[in-house]
Amino acid sequence: DGNMVYSPHKYWSTNDQATMDFALALRENHQVPLYLGETGENSNVWFRDAVRLYEDLGIGWAWWPLKKVESISCPLSITKTDGYQALLDHWTGNGPAPDPTYAKAVLMDLTEKLKAEACRRQPDVVDALMRQPYSDETLRWATSGNVPGIVYASDYDMGRAGFAYSDAVDATYHVSAGSFTAWNNGWRHRNDGVDIELCNSNGPNNGLAVGWTQDGEWTKYTLDAAFTGLYDFDIWVASDVGGGALRLEVNGDDVSGVVSVSSTGGWDNWSAIQVEDVLLLQGQQALTLHTVSEGYNVASMDVTWTGETPANLHA
Repeated sequence: DGNMVYSPHKYWSTNDQATMDFALALRENHQVPLYLGETGENSNVWFRDAVRLYEDLGIGWAWWPLKKVESISCPLSITKTDGYQALLDHWTGNGPAPDPTYAKAVLMDLTEKLKAEACRRQPDVVDALMRQPYSDETLRWATSGNVPGIVYASDYDMGRAGFAYSDAVDATYHVSAGSFTAWNNGWRHRNDGVDIELCNSNGPNNGLAVGWTQDGEWTKYTLDAAFTGLYDFDIWVASDVGGGALRLEVNGDDVSGVVSVSSTGGWDNWSAIQVEDVLLLQGQQALTLHTVSEGYNVASMDVTWTGETPANLHA
């Protein structure tokens, strides 16, 4: 039949041609197009690599799914209400049976929240699918990065691993039954490898913090500096154990040296570490926050202009 296609599914496996050879052989032997009817359920790194693989091999694709309830790994996320959680608890044997009228109201409310206009849009997922397969450029996260001002740790640039961020675990690959590795331990805000969790910082924050830091990890931020001059960075951190260390770079230059992070008395007890007199030129600058030694969470960087300019710049 001239209208036939072969539609395999692909999850968890590595993104190389060997994993698709079975389908490529079917295409060749039966002269039918290939169309990935289901694929996804992983990190942005896996998404980007998978799309590039499919398109390099001339395979069409669709993603699974467009929407999920409270998930970071789809273009649209549906809000989970307390009422819906109560129904889930009952269905799994962990809660009492709800009143039928209440249950119906909860589910009718959920149908309204399923509408695209009611969902939380997740631009990083769409970016990984549509732009990143063919671009290494990083993009500033929304309007984050105007300084003087607050730079939120969770709002690092959008882009590929190795260009916008680096994280020790940025995808999961099933090599045997039950061997699942979380690529985002906090399951919040973004579908990258950077681990993001809720926070209740007493300092400036957007309700989120980067946590589970490991040696060698980093996040990049595109700053838009209003003035040329010296800036102070108050970096809001929390640590239960101490012993951590961080470092700031601007346009690839070390501007802080290694900065120690002492214990603040808990993972959600916050204190500011100040890095003084960082030179920023007016306009866009690339700031990179490096984890030299693990053992701390970071919520934000409060960047203030000192009003001073180094004398050698006046010339």
